Amino acid sequence: MKYINMKYLKLTFLIALWAILQTASAQDVLSKDQAVQMILEQNFDVLRAANMTRIAENNTDKGAIGYNPVVNANASSSINYGSSFQQLASGDEIKAANASTVAGNAGVTLQYNFYEGGRRDLTLDQLLETVKLTELQKRQQVEFSILEMLLGYYQVANLTNTVASLTETQEVSSRRLTRAQFSFDYGQGNKLQVLNAEVDMNRDSVNLRDAEQQLANAKRDVNVLLARAVDTPFEVDTALIYAEDLSVELLLGGALDSNTQILMAYKNLVLFDYDRQLIETSRRPIIGVDATMSGNFSKNLTTSSFIDFQSRYGPSAGIGLVWNLWDGGLRNVQRDNNQIQIENQELSIHQIEQQLERDIRNAWQVYENAMFVLDIERHNLRTNEDNFQRTQEQFNIGQVTSVEFRQAQFNMVNAQISLSTARYTAKVAELRVLQLSGLILDASF
Repeated sequence: MKYINMKYLKLTFLIALWAILQTASAQDVLSKDQAVQMILEQNFDVLRAANMTRIAENNTDKGAIGYNPVVNANASSSINYGSSFQQLASGDEIKAANASTVAGNAGVTLQYNFYEGGRRDLTLDQLLETVKLTELQKRQQVEFSILEMLLGYYQVANLTNTVASLTETQEVSSRRLTRAQFSFDYGQGNKLQVLNAEVDMNRDSVNLRDAEQQLANAKRDVNVLLARAVDTPFEVDTALIYAEDLSVELLLGGALDSNTQILMAYKNLVLFDYDRQLIETSRRPIIGVDATMSGNFSKNLTTSSFIDFQSRYGPSAGIGLVWNLWDGGLRNVQRDNNQIQIENQELSIHQIEQQLERDIRNAWQVYENAMFVLDIERHNLRTNEDNFQRTQEQFNIGQVTSVEFRQAQFNMVNAQISLSTARYTAKVAELRVLQLSGLILDASF
């Protein structure tokens, strides 16, 4: 009876495992290239950065910085009611009680400064440089988002391999339990072997369940970065391509030309220089013209006034000059502060370059160590697989104990998981050093 129950349990387990595998195979495989494209098109942080670039581009419109004239229209009307008293030079007096007057005016005015000391052109050039700065900020956000997504993607891949290893381990433990139960039922084994095998299988089941939970959580993290439904099912490509011919000298040289943090620092230095030039333009005059077409009227509603109705309409024009000859020393303060800002920015650039060299050298050392560990783990797995195969053969003929078998099984599973972790750790280390060098967008994933 016990044997029948064990056969039933084994059959149930295999059916459940087959269903899981069929479900997994039915899920779409999300390639790394697809994930990167989704980051560019859907990631919230990237989209916000792109919007900041759009705002900067809108600010370069010439109409927003005074290249175009300003046209204003105005109109008003009024009514006055009250008593009036007038005394003429002849001595005659004119009095009016309850006198009323209606008046109105309307006009269109055009104003344009045709000379501002070059301020408009400098402002436009500065705004165009600001657009380039926001493009660098967008690029930096793209690099960070792609790196963050790939870290999550490789975590999913690593956990996928872990789940596969633990599933295989559970299958081996299940066969071992079946064998122990079969031997016990036919008097060829003892109950302790059955209990040990059952404990080991239960432990393997718990480990597998924990790994599956971690895998589900890691997939949700990736879905959030891709800005899609959190529980969207997908599988990943577990294959890896490592960069070739990397060297720390190549990475350091590329960083000076490609690292976004350095490029943004230099761009800010350019913007500070435009501030200096704009301060100088405030020493020059502003010459502008204005033209007006207007009309007005006034109507007396009483009969005691000499003038019953009057009106005026027609154009007028003028030219004006504004020259701030002395501002109390404000320009001098602005100029001195701007020079200090430029000096500080130059210091920041030197600091960034030094810190970047340190970060690249540290990341390179981590990368070299990760590649070394990867080679060791590959050799270690081959050794443990060979050891487990030999131990399993001897266990099947009763030459080793269940404890020795379990230890060999445990060592092999750990070696499989360690190798998987080492593979993705090395790839992550490679991506980090490429990101510091500004080369991650050209990397092979």
